[in-house]
Order: sequence, then C-alpha cells, then structure tokens
Amino acid sequence: MGIRYVVLGETRQECEEGLAGLCADVGARVVQQPAQLAGPRWIGRAVPHTKAPAEEGRG
Repeated sequence: MGIRYVVLGETRQECEEGLAGLCADVGARVVQQPAQLAGPRWIGRAVPHTKAPAEEGRG
C-alpha cells in the first residue's frame, strides 16, 4: 500500500474544499469523494498523482 491522504470535514463542502486544496498543493488526485461517517463528519481520500511503474514483463 502506498501513500494515502485523508481529509476530514464537518460538512461535505468543507471536505470537498479540503480535497481540492490538497490536490492543488501537493499534486494529488482524489480516489474517494467525500462520504459521510457516523455523525456529522465527512471523509475523502487522495493519492499522489504519479504514473504507475510498468510491471516487469509487461508493456
């Protein structure tokens, strides 16, 4: 498992804005749009935006 970034927010909008800012600042891409957790909390996930290495013997 590689690097994962997690953004927590009190609202969907706050979480979306946090993800957008993170992606812009560090060159990440969203892999999970904000989803509501138990109660008034939202979570979104991103990963570094890099090319996956070619698998040996393929390509």
